[in-house]
Amino acid sequence: MRHLTSVLRHLPRTFETLGFRPQGNGFVRKGLRAHIDQSWCTFRCSGRSPQPDAEPQGGPGLWKPVSDLTSSHARYEFHLPLGVLGATLVGPLDEQVALVRPVIEWVETTSVGSVPSWWRPPPRSSLDDWVPEDRYTARADPFVRQGALTANDQQFSIEIPLVSARPLTLSPARRSWMQMLTRNAQRKYRMVRVTWSHPSTAAPAVCAGTDLTGVPEPILPDLLRLAVDATRDVAARLLTPVNLLCDSDLPCATWEVAATDLFPQRASCKT
Repeated sequence: MRHLTSVLRHLPRTFETLGFRPQGNGFVRKGLRAHIDQSWCTFRCSGRSPQPDAEPQGGPGLWKPVSDLTSSHARYEFHLPLGVLGATLVGPLDEQVALVRPVIEWVETTSVGSVPSWWRPPPRSSLDDWVPEDRYTARADPFVRQGALTANDQQFSIEIPLVSARPLTLSPARRSWMQMLTRNAQRKYRMVRVTWSHPSTAAPAVCAGTDLTGVPEPILPDLLRLAVDATRDVAARLLTPVNLLCDSDLPCATWEVAATDLFPQRASCKT
C-alpha cells in the first residue's frame, strides 16, 4: 500500500517530465492517453480501434479490445498495474523517469503492433525461478486446465485454455451466448484477454491469456507474477460457465434463445 501511495504521488510528475500534459482526468502525449486510478494506469491510443465483426487478440503487449455494455463499438486499452512501479518511484526524479521511459516506449510501440528494438525474451531459467509451474494451473471443480508460458523472440505470453476440446457443435444461439460471455469478460477483467477463436483455427476455442511481449526488464519479474496469477484467477472464474455452455448434451432452454434476443444492447457490441 505504501508503494502504491508513492506511485500515485510521483507518477503524474514523471509523466509530465516525459512530455505528457494534463488533460481532463488523465494525461496526453501525442495520440496516447493515460488515466491513473488507485491501482492501475490505463492507456488508450487514438486512431486505433478493433475492426467490426472481428475477434482481435490485441497484438503484442497488454493491449486488448474492450466494449462498454451500452456502446456499439470497442476500443483498445492497455492496463498496467501500478504495483510494478512502486518499488522504484521513491527515488530522485531522474531515476523515476529512467524506469518509466521504457514502459511508455513499450506501450507506444506495441500500440502499432511492434515491440521495442531493445527487447529480448528472458532466459527460461529465470522464468522458472520467478513463477513455479503449478501457478499456471486453473481449477474450478470438476474442471482443471493447465496453462503454459510461451517465451521466444516473437512472443512472451501466458495462456490457459478453458475448454479441452473445441466446441465445434455449438448452436447459433449458444454461440451468441459465448460471444457475450467473452466480451463481457474482456470488459470486466483488467489486463487479461479472454478470447474466443473461430472453430477453424488451431488455437483453443476459448482462452484466457496475458501478453507481455516487449515488457521492460526492470518490471518483468513482478509483472510476470501478477499476470500469471491474474490469468489463472480469470480462467478459474470462467471454467464452469464456459464448459457448461460448450456441453451440447446439457439442456438449457435459455441457451437455445440467442443472447441478442434477450439482451440486444449487451450482445450487439462490436469488437
